[in-house]
Amino acid sequence: MFKQAKKWRFIDNNPNEEATRPKLTRKKRNFYDNEQVITFLECLEKETIKVSTIITLALYTGIRKGELCALRWSDIDYDKKTLFIDNSLKVVNGIVDEEKAKTEYSVRYVNLGDDILSLLNDYREWQNCYIIEMGEKWIGTDRIFTSINGEHMHPDTPNKLLQKFLKKYDLPKITFHELRHTCASILNSHGIDPKTISEQLGHANIDITLNIYTHSFDDEKKNVPKYLMNYMKNQQVFKAQKPMAQFFGTKRKKERFLTLFKISHGSERGGRTLDLLGMNQSL
Repeated sequence: MFKQAKKWRFIDNNPNEEATRPKLTRKKRNFYDNEQVITFLECLEKETIKVSTIITLALYTGIRKGELCALRWSDIDYDKKTLFIDNSLKVVNGIVDEEKAKTEYSVRYVNLGDDILSLLNDYREWQNCYIIEMGEKWIGTDRIFTSINGEHMHPDTPNKLLQKFLKKYDLPKITFHELRHTCASILNSHGIDPKTISEQLGHANIDITLNIYTHSFDDEKKNVPKYLMNYMKNQQVFKAQKPMAQFFGTKRKKERFLTLFKISHGSERGGRTLDLLGMNQSL
């Protein structure tokens, strides 16, 4: 704003030009590791179908709570095994309102595995039975997750259900949004590239993903040597070398090889032997 005002000569100086830019500090994100996720899922199996489906879908897809509450059954394509995300429920001045995704990147298709689709089918069967039981009290909607009478679920409800669940099983504290961080961390730890993770989460660009989850990517870098070594071992890149005595046969052959090597590389003039294969310790 000040830059443009100076350009139009409304002001002589831009105060921002003299300002010191504050140092960017990255907030460490809270998320579950792989072992905690296993315990988390084991506890979920003991929960009601509704709570289990809400939390499992959030962990599996990294979906935002507002996006989750806006989901409709028509957003699921069972043939293509995808979930379409394009809307979100927001609370504005105490009123819940539905709005389109804030960016084009937030509109996305998320692939669903057979286990998640099976869970959603079980939940829908339960919901159909519940609708029959409610009778005239049910307000018909196509929402996947609803309030008691079938209206939209309030965007704060998923986190309330999660906190109640965590307290019940004495699990480490985590917010509903941090399930999103956990999803990204799990994907990264299993070798999914940042671009794919960014698309899964609906980020506007990959830089957002890298900045938010830099801790996870940095931790994974520590495993690179191990992954490479395991790969090379599997490919038999590192093979047991023959002892030098077997390689040359005799001491005389070794000396003859080194002499020829020095002559061919002109190293006799400098009095140094290039120890390419680690056979001479004269360097």
